Amino acid sequence: MPAWVFVLPVSALWALAHWPPWLVMTCIALSLLVILKATVLADFQKAAHRRVSFFEVLTWYLAWPGLNARDFFSKSPLLGTQVSAGEWMQAVGKTGVGLALLLLVAPLVARHSPLAGGWVAMVGIVMLLHFGGFHLLALGWRCAGRAVQPIMHAPLLATSVGDFWSNRWNLAFRDFANAFVLRPLARRSNARWAMWGCFVFSGLVHELAISVPARGGYGLPTAYFLLQAWGASFERSAFDKRTGIPGRLFTIAIVGPPAFFLFHPPFVLNVILPLVAMGTPS
Repeated sequence: MPAWVFVLPVSALWALAHWPPWLVMTCIALSLLVILKATVLADFQKAAHRRVSFFEVLTWYLAWPGLNARDFFSKSPLLGTQVSAGEWMQAVGKTGVGLALLLLVAPLVARHSPLAGGWVAMVGIVMLLHFGGFHLLALGWRCAGRAVQPIMHAPLLATSVGDFWSNRWNLAFRDFANAFVLRPLARRSNARWAMWGCFVFSGLVHELAISVPARGGYGLPTAYFLLQAWGASFERSAFDKRTGIPGRLFTIAIVGPPAFFLFHPPFVLNVILPLVAMGTPS
């Protein structure tokens, strides 16, 4: 088993600090990202039989959230010509929507329903960072000749649970999980059990980033990802073919409403909602 697996729980030590829960979450998330990036970078340098420069290492850690070192360190001056003005506008628009949800809409909603306001703020954060800001970063790096891709790829167009998690949602984490969890497990067992193991790993990582700083809701993120594993297995089965369940409707049912277990009330109220209060004039 890779050594980094034993390092992951160390990030939870941030939770022992008497800091605001949102700050604990940030520290845990950044700790996990650094650990995963270090693992990917070491593997890339070993496989490529070359070392990257100190400046490139800094940009890998500080200026790109992705976890595909091969694409990031690949260079081609032609890549910048493939970025259109329309894509820039889309990225800017998503960033603006995220800011509006976080700073304007969420405080208004929170006055009537704290839980709903927290959810609006959380959607705003995801729009601001994952869909908007990280898309802008990807476009900037492509203009600089790096073969990176946005980490979100139209998740609303997913036609199956497998398609959602494999091709559309948080491709940075997908890249890491495929290389360091799914493939090693598949070599030791089979593809089905490797897939389940991958979702269990995702659940444990989200427990660290969500339940630990919230100090509650333990087990719910793992239960959510176990449901995703079941959904991905079910849609591949002969039973699913006989029932003819439309892929998109099934995906919405499995991925969407159960997300309330992933981002459970202790997380929304104890971690996200204080961010709304910080942005609201007293």
